[in-house]
Parts: sequence; structure tokens; C-alpha cells
Amino acid sequence: MQIKYLWFLSLTISASLVVSLVLADGLEQDYSLRQARMTLDRLGGIIKAEADTSMRNNNFWLFTKGDVQLMCVCDVKSNRMRIVAPISAAAELSAEQKDHMLLANFHSALDARYAVSDGVVYAAFIHPLAELSDSEVRSAIRQVRECVRTFGGTYSSGELIFGGDRNSAQDGK
Repeated sequence: MQIKYLWFLSLTISASLVVSLVLADGLEQDYSLRQARMTLDRLGGIIKAEADTSMRNNNFWLFTKGDVQLMCVCDVKSNRMRIVAPISAAAELSAEQKDHMLLANFHSALDARYAVSDGVVYAAFIHPLAELSDSEVRSAIRQVRECVRTFGGTYSSGELIFGGDRNSAQDGK
């Protein structure tokens, strides 16, 4: 009985090791197939293509998408970027709106988030700059825009609802 158990354990460990090595190799290949590291110029090109209007000043962009004004700011040395859009003054938020923002950050805002800085409520997407893909930039712009547009309603990035049910995320329950 012990020999069968040890054989099974050995086989399980060996199989797990092979699966781990295959997955690790696949991840390495996937990473090497990814696009080159994001640069300010490439990011600017994506913003310009996605936006209705755009203006760049070094590592800062001000742009519009539909009826929403967005900003993108990058810090290359810190490898960080963010796309944000102002929503309202934080002092004007009700307790219910604050609760909805927190629930949305967990269920329905996804990669974008609701945030408060310097007395302003923002929809925000924050990410390492170099590792950002072109599709992630396009998705971030859509999500931040939708968080602004759905504030006070569904509080959603428009992509999908993650976990929980749609009613609890939307109704604050």
C-alpha cells in the first residue's frame, strides 16, 4: 500500500513539475511575443488615434473622447502612467455615492477606478508604463470614459461585471 502511495505521489510531483515547466516556458514565450515596451511616443500615437482631439506636452496629454475630457500623465523614471478624467468635486459627494464608488471599484469598474485627489473625484486607470500593451491603452481610455459617463447610474467601466451580481454592484447592496 505504501509503495503504491509513494509511486502515486512521485508520479503526481513529476507531472506537476512537467506542467509547471511547460507553463513557465509558455509564459516566457508569450512574454517574448508581446509587443516592445511602451514608449511615450507609441502611447501618444495610440491616444491621438483614439481621441477626438488631443494635445501633448512632453509626458502629459489632454484629450477628448466623445463628451469626456481625459488626461494622461507618465513618469518614465518610475515606470508609471495614469489616464484620468475628472467627474465632480469630492465635497459634493453623498455618502451613497461614495458607497457606490467603492462597490464599483470591486465589481464593475474593473481596470479603471474611482478615486479622489486634491478634492476632485476622478475615474482613473493606473499601470506600469513599460509593460502596457496597445490594447490595454485603448481599453483604459474606454473604461475611464465609461466610468465618467456611468457615474451616478451603473458606476461601470462598461467592460463587464466581475464577481457578485449586477444588482448588488449597481444598487449598492
